[in-house]
Amino acid sequence: MAENQDVSRETIFRVLATDADGYYKLVLTVASSFLGGSLVFLEKFLPHPTALSLAFLSVGWASLVTSIGLIANVRLRNLQSGAFALENKITEAQALDLVKARHTEWAARCLIGGMALIVAACATGLWTHMYGGK
Repeated sequence: MAENQDVSRETIFRVLATDADGYYKLVLTVASSFLGGSLVFLEKFLPHPTALSLAFLSVGWASLVTSIGLIANVRLRNLQSGAFALENKITEAQALDLVKARHTEWAARCLIGGMALIVAACATGLWTHMYGGK
């Protein structure tokens, strides 16, 4: 417990900001990679798309784009929240922090859902190709 008393608030803030930045970059990188990879290699992954596989793919793409949009919004609100905090408008900063937390959580859900749907689209396409839709 004595060790924690030696750590300054600035150090804790810096560590949290660095971790948040890394997390946001990770979500953006994975979402962009899945989105770009599935677009570039669409013909390889789905040589014979079905209505179901295209539906999975479309919703998966929409989920990934939503995840990217949510993270972009969180980054913007981080700037706004910081400005409020510097102006000593703590209530406004805390209100934005609640929105950021929800958006961050939904960005992760959309990322996971989007990846799962793209994998499901590929699996559906593969199943249909291998077994002729039976």
